[in-house]
Amino acid sequence: MIRFAYTMCAALFVIVCANLMPALSQDKGGEKKEGDMHEEWAKLQQPGPEHKWLAEEVGDWIVEGRMWMEPGKDPMPFKATSKITMRFDRFIHEEFKGEGDMPMQGFGIFGYDNSNREFQGLWTSNMGTSMHIMSGQLDEKTGTMTITGEWTEKGMGGMKVKSRVVNTRKSKDEAVVEVFDTYGDNPEMKIVEMTYKRRK
Repeated sequence: MIRFAYTMCAALFVIVCANLMPALSQDKGGEKKEGDMHEEWAKLQQPGPEHKWLAEEVGDWIVEGRMWMEPGKDPMPFKATSKITMRFDRFIHEEFKGEGDMPMQGFGIFGYDNSNREFQGLWTSNMGTSMHIMSGQLDEKTGTMTITGEWTEKGMGGMKVKSRVVNTRKSKDEAVVEVFDTYGDNPEMKIVEMTYKRRK
């Protein structure tokens, strides 16, 4: 039912935009620029080089990581698996599953918004009930993508939380993902570091 509603909303959005194009295509002098807005809209809908960059992460991965529960304490090691697939030639979908004593499972959807010129992602897991939405940029020289997000934990007294995720590609078969969080007025701390290695 919800999926159907989202599909209908998306279809209506496209129809409304198509009907608005003639009005939006006029300049201040009232002169129409036939096709300009339609052409620009069509370009923005197409996957580009950033989507190809994302597609390189498609595959099965073995993950070894460390998690810091408290500042100054030794991190807890863990292992996990990750399966990344491509959707619509535009978005990657990650299924993450912890192994052994780590029961964490989660999934994320990541893409690149041509219109706003930024990478965007949504992440959720069985360790909570929230959906974290983040956005950021890619440094092509270093192969590092950094995305950030912030939210308010109303159930924790209105505490502000900021998160920064750094994804550094070492090669086509290896990447390091680091997660840094800031809780309230406390200094930023690394909470997770994961090394992804492609399953051969």
